[in-house]
Amino acid sequence: MSFFHTVVLFFALALAFGWMVDRQYGARLDQARHALYTVMGLGLVLVILWTLLQMILALPAVASIFPLEACFLGVIFALGSKGGYRTLKERSKLKKLGTKKQG
Repeated sequence: MSFFHTVVLFFALALAFGWMVDRQYGARLDQARHALYTVMGLGLVLVILWTLLQMILALPAVASIFPLEACFLGVIFALGSKGGYRTLKERSKLKKLGTKKQG
């Protein structure tokens, strides 16, 4: 499977999994979201550091075993788009509340 296919696959899987978890647990997951973002950020930093070490010390490439970079990229895109959607939804609610108070 190519890099692009892996990114799209993990993007779709992360969106589907996130949608199911949000439907099941809802707003009770705010702290878990922060922990997830922290773990994803640390994972991305580790992938970058491993890539640098791999280039400097000629260590084996992770992508030859498993396309980890593509997986991270797909999941990060999914989290970003899901967060953007949530923000737009909250803004819409606040806008509707603001117009009701003025009217």
